[in-house]
Amino acid sequence: PNKYSEGIYVVPPVASSIVFLMMYSFFSIPEFFYNANKFSSVASTISAIINIGLNYVGIIMFGYIAAGYTTMLCYMLLAVGHFLYAKKIVTQRGLPFFDDKQTYGIMALMVVITIVSSILYRFVVIRGCIIAVLIIGLIVKRRNIINLIKNIKS
Repeated sequence: PNKYSEGIYVVPPVASSIVFLMMYSFFSIPEFFYNANKFSSVASTISAIINIGLNYVGIIMFGYIAAGYTTMLCYMLLAVGHFLYAKKIVTQRGLPFFDDKQTYGIMALMVVITIVSSILYRFVVIRGCIIAVLIIGLIVKRRNIINLIKNIKS
């Protein structure tokens, strides 16, 4: 019903939170593999405390929609923390790890997509045009995307 329709503005930051959670999962693998996982519990606890604090302040100041954005921010901080720690673990062993620019670029892109999605929700035609341009861009650049995925896998 219409009385719940404003809840749609919580969807983009919560969806982005899932992406950051997935990134955290990738980055924590070396920590567990090399049995260097003390940081994991500390980082998770700190992230949860920050999330509770930001939710408290954000909800009071901006309403419940702020909870989606504070959760996204905390998962992003968790992912960055694990990225930096895992990179240290892996590079100390002389192994390659995820590229800094690509990693931070993906994170920044997710934040931008989240904000743009929320702003453009009411503009169906503009959203449709953006989606069409993105699909065309993906089709045109599919070889580059496939090569990028292969490079990331290797």
